[in-house]
Amino acid sequence: MSGRFKAITDACRELGVADTLLYATDRLLGKLPGRFRIHCHHLVVQPVPDAAALPQRLLDQIAVEDLSTDPDALNALPVPKPVLEDRLRQGSTCVGVTRKGVLLGYGWLALEAYEDDEFRVDYRLPAGIAAFDLDVFVFEQYRGLRSFAYLWEGLNRELRRRAITTTYSRISRFNSASIRSHTRMGARLIGTLTVLQLGRLEYTVTRIDGRRRLTMSRRQRHSIDMAPA
Repeated sequence: MSGRFKAITDACRELGVADTLLYATDRLLGKLPGRFRIHCHHLVVQPVPDAAALPQRLLDQIAVEDLSTDPDALNALPVPKPVLEDRLRQGSTCVGVTRKGVLLGYGWLALEAYEDDEFRVDYRLPAGIAAFDLDVFVFEQYRGLRSFAYLWEGLNRELRRRAITTTYSRISRFNSASIRSHTRMGARLIGTLTVLQLGRLEYTVTRIDGRRRLTMSRRQRHSIDMAPA
């Protein structure tokens, strides 16, 4: 019991009481048969730096590859095939970063718009200057060896090549480590997204630029303008 109590107090200290309760609710819902979840996310925007942050001797060790055109590489990723196909249908790019020929991780970049593959939400982006980054993933055996920094250097290199100046993303409010990492890279909170899934029914609450919107749908997708006028 003491161990469980410590876990609860640690979570409250890390996430706050409200998000700890939401996290616990999500875990309980996830144990039910069917599709029952509550997703709580920050919506953030971060600048693409004008130049690399790592020293040249480290940059010389990495290479950036477009995995989108390599079926074998894509099939080796821990991503379900229907999700892969949907991202490619949207025109998203899978960027892989290698170090001395070894794939450390990857990330996906969507331009102008992104249709979420977890729930029925679409994100509209400023045309020509913005991207949406998602599923930024470092393989477990390479975590902690500067791999996250290498991966973001690779993603930023690709974004600069495409003349993209800002990238948007959603981050789980329950993932404190990811929130801290994005904050260190200059990410700024622009809104929140909460999705309650009850079977095929989805309740979506968004807040962008102080405007709150509630939608409920069994099939229809909800669109979010990430840079409202």
